[in-house]
Amino acid sequence: MGERKRRSRSGARPPPFESLQINFCRNTLCSNFGAMPGDDPAWRRAGNTDGYTFSGSDYKVSLKCRVCRSSTRVRSNRACVEEHRRQTAYLRLDTPAVCPTCGSSDRLQKFGQTTAGSTRFRCAGCKKTFSVPINAQWRQRVPEKNDLILKLLVNKSPMRRILEVSGVSATTLYRKLEFAHAQCMRFAARLERQLPTLPLDSVEIGTDRQDFLVNWGRHFDRRAFVLSAIVSAENQSGYVLAAHTNFDPDVDPGRAEREARQRGDYDKLIYEREAARIWLARDYAAHAARVVKESHDTSFSVQRGSRSEAGDAFFDELWETAAPAHGVQVRQEYVFVAHFLTLRYLLGSARTITFYLDPDAGLKQGTISAFRDEILAGRCRAYELDITKKLTIDKVELAVMQAKAALDRARKATPGLSRDKMALQLLARDLEAATDPSAWIRHPLPNRAEPELRVRHLTPRESDTPADLAAQMLKATIRNTDRFMMIVRRRVSLLERPIKTSSGGSRHWYAYSPYNPAVACRLLDIVRVLHNFQHVGKDGKTPGMRLGLTDQPWSIEEILNVPRWIEPVRRPAARKRKGPPAKDPAAG
Repeated sequence: MGERKRRSRSGARPPPFESLQINFCRNTLCSNFGAMPGDDPAWRRAGNTDGYTFSGSDYKVSLKCRVCRSSTRVRSNRACVEEHRRQTAYLRLDTPAVCPTCGSSDRLQKFGQTTAGSTRFRCAGCKKTFSVPINAQWRQRVPEKNDLILKLLVNKSPMRRILEVSGVSATTLYRKLEFAHAQCMRFAARLERQLPTLPLDSVEIGTDRQDFLVNWGRHFDRRAFVLSAIVSAENQSGYVLAAHTNFDPDVDPGRAEREARQRGDYDKLIYEREAARIWLARDYAAHAARVVKESHDTSFSVQRGSRSEAGDAFFDELWETAAPAHGVQVRQEYVFVAHFLTLRYLLGSARTITFYLDPDAGLKQGTISAFRDEILAGRCRAYELDITKKLTIDKVELAVMQAKAALDRARKATPGLSRDKMALQLLARDLEAATDPSAWIRHPLPNRAEPELRVRHLTPRESDTPADLAAQMLKATIRNTDRFMMIVRRRVSLLERPIKTSSGGSRHWYAYSPYNPAVACRLLDIVRVLHNFQHVGKDGKTPGMRLGLTDQPWSIEEILNVPRWIEPVRRPAARKRKGPPAKDPAAG
């Protein structure tokens, strides 16, 4: 142990990676907020001049601000960028047709069709011809069942029942699930590429987290793998911008383990590893020992109400987790930060961005890490919502009625004000009376979905006024995010809540759940795409139509038939003009 601690104290300062640095003071009221650690070689000594000191060992290396004395855990900038690339990889699914001989994509000319109907091209550079299949269902034996299988998957049908109804084998079913997922992501990419340049004014985002217990895949280790998803939805349109999980199906765990040992990752601090983004084999045993140790600490609580108060403790998984049977588990802290980096990219054209977050320290720290520049510029604010969810329907109705009665009494004392204006006055008054700028403020207009709602400001600045904060707090909600999570539970039998069996020692077991987390991830993506572009609300519009990405709802058939390539766009050749140039009739 002493050797490991001595080795951990010699860790290097976390360098920026592709200009990204997430290690800085996160106290927005501190004069050192957002200031980057310097490149002083004596970065761990108390005499360095960059405003920070570093302390700790093993996995708890912390950066401490010398101005406000707040601390935050040191993270790998490289791991955040790698996870961000994984989350945005679907935006690069479509590639233009490319000449297989010379690699050109901008000098192609259409050259008829093949007998099977595929488009043929001729390269103007090397004069070679080649064909590209235009049909997304090319070489499929039963393409007519794609639509039926996808509809059954997202309408609460178990996998066994889908096999009976569709008459296909299990291998064919999983292949068609992969095909449907690829087509849905390709369809979403073609529309969501417009988001960074879409003219948006004030955007309000609700963010929450949802956990799924995937069945164990090994008989000798029957601990369930916890698949955690972070979801963000735009409040006005209901558009689900992103839904990311802590699982990467494209990484081979055996190969990752061999490469980590060859590089000596086990001899480094976690944030210094090249494989800092993923869990390695020994990390599970070390994490289980930490969970047992911290469970005896009375100051360490895992109750929902204390999530936001636990600081960086909730960046890590709080349970004794098991390795997935396929793929690798991504560290939750990097999923959080990369999720908000993805939102920052997608909402690059928004004038202002307001986040309403579920009480979770990981969501708070991820928002501040990714939107540092926007917070400094006053373009981004974040609020935390405390919602009492374990109430009976009678208590919910009582809480809403009491809040409305209190608001009506205040309106009688100040006649002439509408309910919303009175609520704004009450919020502004409570904000002025609060001694702490991050104090919890009771919302004067709760509803059935969010009874006993309390709100607090996570990114206070000296320039904030009570009137501005009250206007944003009045609109605080994560209703659309919770609604999407409810749709996932209700529509997909593979993601329903678990049951307990006496034969399994009261362990949680999903009667219809998959044993491969990749299946759950694909279904989550499919439901997000169909929710955004197919499901129509009472106003006759989809969330994508309300946001301005499309002007019509799309059917499942249209989504599944999206071509697998983008036709190259060629500039028309300039024609030679004969005779004198034409005279402008407006020139007189």
